[in-house]
Amino acid sequence: VVLIDTPAGISKNVQYWAASASDVVLVSTPEPTSIADAYATMKVLSQTNNETSFKLIVNMAKSEDEALRVFDKLSSVANEYLQVKLSFSGCIPWCDSVRNSVKERTPYVQRYPFSEASRGIRGIAREMLFNTDVPQPKGTMQFFWKRLVAGHNSELSIR
Repeated sequence: VVLIDTPAGISKNVQYWAASASDVVLVSTPEPTSIADAYATMKVLSQTNNETSFKLIVNMAKSEDEALRVFDKLSSVANEYLQVKLSFSGCIPWCDSVRNSVKERTPYVQRYPFSEASRGIRGIAREMLFNTDVPQPKGTMQFFWKRLVAGHNSELSIR
């Protein structure tokens, strides 16, 4: 699994990397501006890159219920207005360990491995590694990545 973290918004760089990905994972917080940005990203990528499915991670959620409400809201408008599928990949709960680790300049999953945020990250990692179908490349850049990383071994794939 290769993860490429792009900035928020829908710049040409974001579009390029999204086109290079087998799966597009959006990260949103429960804030209205973040939800609107996630929707705008889905809209642009569905129209310009013909993306038909996305995954969502909700960051800084007060609870899993709040994260699921964000997912339900985005999923229903994406399905109705964009005709794209959105699936829930998990949430990272609001946790003081994140802020503390930033001050300490240490990754919170390393410094606070048993915090709520670290448990959220581990849950998302498990979801990505074990509960996801192996996607097939759908474009030229994806075939390039697959060949670059997997070499000639067709059993390996990039997600």
